[in-house]
Amino acid sequence: MTAAVCVGCGAMKHGVLVACQACGFTPVQPLHLAYAFAYSDHYFSDDKLREISREVIETKEIPALSPEVEAKFVNTYGRLRANWD
Repeated sequence: MTAAVCVGCGAMKHGVLVACQACGFTPVQPLHLAYAFAYSDHYFSDDKLREISREVIETKEIPALSPEVEAKFVNTYGRLRANWD
């Protein structure tokens, strides 16, 4: 299963689209979906994900992607839930 950083609290979790066991956050909004996929093992190593996780937990902020990369992820992943509902 995919390793990912929860964009709600920074905890490590298994599965991009599932609720975080630590905080209950589930990515639904396009920007949340984009960052949830961006900060997964599809794009980063497990070591880098743990580093990002620690940063989010310490700062309470998700590291920003560049505007170009963010736009690409929103365009690619931001509409997933709309297709399922």
